[in-house]
Amino acid sequence: MLVVLDPYKGFCFVKEKATVNPVVHTNGFDQLDWEKHLPEGGNVDKNDSEEIAEENAPKAKISRAERKQIKKQVAAKRKLRLSAADSDAVVLKNEPNPYLAKQRLKKLHGMLASGADTKLFDFGLIAFYKSDVDYVVPGEWLNDNNISFVYEALSTYFLKPHTFGHQVYMLYPALVQLFLHYPIVEEISGILPMKDLKKLKFVFIPFNFIDECDLVDLEDANNGDHWALCLLSVEERKLYVYDSMSFDDDEEEDDQLLHQLASRLKTALFKPKDTISIVKMKCGQQTNFDDCGVYLVMFSCYLVSLLMSEKPTNLDLTRVVFNPLSGRLSMMELVYKLAKEQLLTPS
Repeated sequence: MLVVLDPYKGFCFVKEKATVNPVVHTNGFDQLDWEKHLPEGGNVDKNDSEEIAEENAPKAKISRAERKQIKKQVAAKRKLRLSAADSDAVVLKNEPNPYLAKQRLKKLHGMLASGADTKLFDFGLIAFYKSDVDYVVPGEWLNDNNISFVYEALSTYFLKPHTFGHQVYMLYPALVQLFLHYPIVEEISGILPMKDLKKLKFVFIPFNFIDECDLVDLEDANNGDHWALCLLSVEERKLYVYDSMSFDDDEEEDDQLLHQLASRLKTALFKPKDTISIVKMKCGQQTNFDDCGVYLVMFSCYLVSLLMSEKPTNLDLTRVVFNPLSGRLSMMELVYKLAKEQLLTPS
C-alpha cells in the first residue's frame, strides 16, 4: 500500500498501484526548503570569518569618509559573493564538483572548529560543540550528536509546524541505544515517550549495529560499527530498514539485532499477539567505511520530504542516487548558519 498525507485526516494508507519513479540525484537535504526557516548569509567569505573571529575585538573609531569607503567595498563584495553563490548552487545541486565541495567544507570547518572546544549553539534540545564539527568533514564517522542535531532540525522546521507533523517522530541515537541494550526487558517501556509513540504513524530510528560480544557501555556515545536507518510504520506493523552497506546475505548477528529491536518495539508499543515484520529496502550504497551516518541522515531527509509532500509514496528509495560529499556540505552549512545566527542574536 501507499501512504499519503491528507491535509484533513493526516497520514492514510491507500490501495493504489505504485508508479515507477524517475531517477533522482540528491543529497536529501535539497528536497526540503531550508531557506524558508534559516537566516540569510549561508555563503562564506573572508568577511564572515572575520565576524566570528573578531566578534569581541575592540572597535577602533573611523572617520565618515572611511565608513563610506568600507560600505562601498562591502557592497561590491556582497554582489560578487551572491553571483558566486548562484554559480556554486548550480554546481552543487546538479553535478557537485568534489574539489569545490571539499574546499568549502575545509573552509567552514576551519572557521567553526578553531580554538578550544566550546559550545557553538543550542538548538532545541541539542547543544552543538566545536568538536562535533570535526565529524562532519569527509573521512569521519558521524557521531550521535551530529545525527541528533539533524533530527532536531527536521522536527523543528518540517514536522512541528505541520498540522499532522506530530504523527512522525524522530528518536535520538542515544535513546535508541539505551532502548535496545537495556538489560531489564520489563522496564524498557519506561525509556521511550510512550504517550507520544502510541499516537504515531511513523518513527525514525537511527540504528547502530553493535557486536553483542563486546562489553556495551550505554553511556558511550560512539559505540557500534555501522549506522542504518529503521523506519517503523506503526499502523502497518512494519520496520523498514535502509542500510547503505547491505549485502545479499547479511550477517546473522546483524539480523539478530534487528529482530531484537523489533521484539522490544512490539513489547513497548503493541499487544502480545501482534508481530512486526522487518522489510529490508533497496537503497543507495556507500563506497567507503565512513559515510554510513551521512547516508542515514540523507535517507531521513528524503523520507521526511516524501511523507510531508501530500503525494502517495511507497517509501521506496531504489531509484534515488545520494551524494554523501554534498550531504556533508549541506550539513556543515546548516551548522554554520545556526552558529552565526546565535552569534548575532543579542543575549
